[in-house]
Amino acid sequence: EGYEGSLRLALALVECEPEFVGFALEDTPAEPVPFVAGDSGRVVVQFTDVRGADLALEGTAFLAVLRELNRDLPAHLRSRWGAWTRLHAGRAVFAHVGLDLPLQLSVHPEDREGVWREIEGPRAPGEEVLVRVAVGPPAPVARGLVQGVGRTFSDAVPRGARLRALAPHGAQAFARWIEEDGAFECPLWREFSPDELAGTWTLELCGSGGPLLTLGVTPTLDEQDGALDFGNLTFAPPSDLVRVCVLGGGRPTDDAMVEVEGSPSWIWCAEGGRCALNGSPRSLPISIRGTHRDWLPSVWTEVREAGSEHTLELRAGGALEGRVLLQAGGSPDDFELALWFESAPEEPEQAELLEDGRFRFGPCEPGRATLVISYGDVAVHEQAGVELHAGETTELGTLDLRGAPRALPHRHREVDALPQPRP
Repeated sequence: EGYEGSLRLALALVECEPEFVGFALEDTPAEPVPFVAGDSGRVVVQFTDVRGADLALEGTAFLAVLRELNRDLPAHLRSRWGAWTRLHAGRAVFAHVGLDLPLQLSVHPEDREGVWREIEGPRAPGEEVLVRVAVGPPAPVARGLVQGVGRTFSDAVPRGARLRALAPHGAQAFARWIEEDGAFECPLWREFSPDELAGTWTLELCGSGGPLLTLGVTPTLDEQDGALDFGNLTFAPPSDLVRVCVLGGGRPTDDAMVEVEGSPSWIWCAEGGRCALNGSPRSLPISIRGTHRDWLPSVWTEVREAGSEHTLELRAGGALEGRVLLQAGGSPDDFELALWFESAPEEPEQAELLEDGRFRFGPCEPGRATLVISYGDVAVHEQAGVELHAGETTELGTLDLRGAPRALPHRHREVDALPQPRP
């Protein structure tokens, strides 16, 4: 209740009649939606140890069709979505799986590293395919308790506090959101040598609107359960290196972030776009810029003096909106949308085609661009001369692709990257 838009329902992994049922969320069917499944078998997943003995592990399993290997399948089987289920005592059952389908299996047992593999499904009606998945021993965990910044945790750390750990050699070992009581526990998915475990680790704590706090810690190794124990952590009160306010359209902007050039960490701004960066004056000069999902990043600003204050003005980008009409049963997942700008011919902007056929690019750098819609590696629509202006949305209207796919000659055929969210 209260939702608007359209929805399409289909059975995963098996051909069915009808292929899908579509309806508006504000007008959902009052009666159950009937589907008649075609011939199918079962896929059963069983976890084992490296010696082949069954393991009663909990976790999740995901099964989907390898659509890249068969584009002649019905539209709902070529969707990126498949079937998801929980493991019970180390076993997962997919009760209705179509015949002769190329499948991909992804399993994630608790406290173990996940496994992905391609498998062959059932070939005859009623056939059961047993897939035995060997998993290694439990991953060691890192654990500890953040007590705060010389005070209680709730008073010292803003919402969304996140802890990031760097091993003595500098590589990131884990990153974890902090629980309400300040506790953290995180699996270590790679092996560390005894020297690495015994060295001094760098812990970084950052929360929305708060500075980035650092602390050097030498953890202890619990011989009984193999856990890396960081103990009770108290971060020193920070000294502000620079204060920042991020503006959008001349006004303070919520949900903004500040990026420090050359640093993997981002600093979330508090309400009103304000935040503080801490550190030693010896780290200056540094370059910073403001970012926001609805704006283009500000220009880089160099900070040379400790205690200085800076205003970062986000830039207004252009947006492009439109709608695509697909043939009945066509899946939006099969189409890729790329916007090639004349000013950046090597790196296109990309957008997702929604279930109702709508799409949106933005925010983008203003300029002239060419819209290319591809079906796999075949360009099926090209529209040159699209103009994007700062602070404005260009509306393309409706594009009719109900006759697709049909090949168009185009110099850009390899558009296979996933859309990258802006920070």
